[in-house]
Amino acid sequence: MGLKAVFKTMKKEGYIIKKLDQYLLSLNGEKNDRAINVNSPSQAGACMRANYYARLQYPIDSNAIDPRARRIFDNGHHTHERLQTYLKDCGLLIMEEVPLRNDEYNIQGHTDGFLNLATPKISITFNYPIKDIVKVLDINMSKVSTFDIEDVIFEERNFSPEIGILEIKTINSRNYANLKDAKENHKQQAMIYMFCSEERRKYLRKTYETYEEFKASEKERIKYFKSLYEHLEDGNKYTREEKLLYKVIEHLKTDEVLYHCPRPINKVIFLYENKDTQELKEFVVIKDDEILADVLARYTILNECVANRKLPEREGTSKNAPPCKWCSYKIECWN
Repeated sequence: MGLKAVFKTMKKEGYIIKKLDQYLLSLNGEKNDRAINVNSPSQAGACMRANYYARLQYPIDSNAIDPRARRIFDNGHHTHERLQTYLKDCGLLIMEEVPLRNDEYNIQGHTDGFLNLATPKISITFNYPIKDIVKVLDINMSKVSTFDIEDVIFEERNFSPEIGILEIKTINSRNYANLKDAKENHKQQAMIYMFCSEERRKYLRKTYETYEEFKASEKERIKYFKSLYEHLEDGNKYTREEKLLYKVIEHLKTDEVLYHCPRPINKVIFLYENKDTQELKEFVVIKDDEILADVLARYTILNECVANRKLPEREGTSKNAPPCKWCSYKIECWN
């Protein structure tokens, strides 16, 4: 697919499309800020061999994402941002882009948000002075501009005793029409989102009996969160220090919400938008111990494979059949 995309782009004429596609192809070589050597919730249930390659940072196929696919992915990202804004403005969304972490199974990622599932009865204020956090992080303040972050962290949020997890998905018209429930692979992701959130919530409420104890643990938690993002590098828009500061603050905000949440987190709300018509469907996924156990067992096996550098079995039957067809490691796997 990589060479085909390059040749197809070279043949194009005009003022815009050829240069635009060349630029989009060039983005395949850029580094991203994804955590290194962790189990991503979004890959729950996916081919373990592909996850193994990703964990150990094998190079992805050259130009694995062609320009059209890049535009499709980016349309999905912007759909997330648009719907998150709607939900935040109408009071349903407590916080967006919630970071998740579980040390036992080496899981790290994020979900699209925390939702109010009932009438808000709890009010908290996110108040994290930047200079205090920078001091704990032991980073150079001169490399940190506020980039409006002060407007983000000094704010009040109201939320209900019952919190749900938001997941936004885009889907084409044909699949949308046939959609009667959340997709099975999405249900697997949902189990991990609930597991990580609920385990963290229980840990915080059990460890810190009072809010004063919880706040007193802030420095210790900041140092822990920092350790999760040592891989970050300077980018075109933000410095490494700014990225680190933002990540840590998002974790602090997540902890604040979870500490104040009295009820278990056992629901994920999937919001599907038809990418052609912008129609919406929603499905509620509740905790399923059997699905969760299966996903965690696969993570355990993958962790062992990575630790022992043992390549898992290929789960696809041919290069052009799922899950291999769109895999970014097809060349590595099949050669």
